[in-house]
Amino acid sequence: MTVPHIQSVEEFIVHAHALKCESEEQLEMCADSLRAHNNPEAATVFRTLSQMIGETIQELEAMAEGRELPQVPPWDFHWQLVDDPQCMDEVHYLINERKALELAQLNEQRALKYFQDTAEVVTDQAVKELAQRLHDHEQRFFQYIEQRLQQLEEDVAHHDDLDPPNMPE
Repeated sequence: MTVPHIQSVEEFIVHAHALKCESEEQLEMCADSLRAHNNPEAATVFRTLSQMIGETIQELEAMAEGRELPQVPPWDFHWQLVDDPQCMDEVHYLINERKALELAQLNEQRALKYFQDTAEVVTDQAVKELAQRLHDHEQRFFQYIEQRLQQLEEDVAHHDDLDPPNMPE
């Protein structure tokens, strides 16, 4: 991960907002796809987590009100991980609730690391405090996922696809 070089609270809000919006979008796409494939349990997991992220997005948007935010092109976001595969690529229509939570947990690690790294390296005290606040919020979200995982019984059953897609030869 690129060590963040954030100059202002406004710049940090833009980066944090983009990070959370991308996570929310990924979770919504997974939920929609799983609902369409008649997997309501896993769809509900992704939808619930998406709504929780939406609350953080609303907080960031409230912080942004009245501020002049910089325009940051997508390729300049500091939180993008070149060598990190998108864990949501592992979602398939037979996924169970446990695996859905595990994948969402992996995805949340990116936000945790970004906020922690930012809080550690920025010199602006206001940015440092906001990054720490968002890191603490992400930590609670991460713990929520861990608690949900502990509540689930271990699902060791492998769900075979009884009607796999066929490729023409």
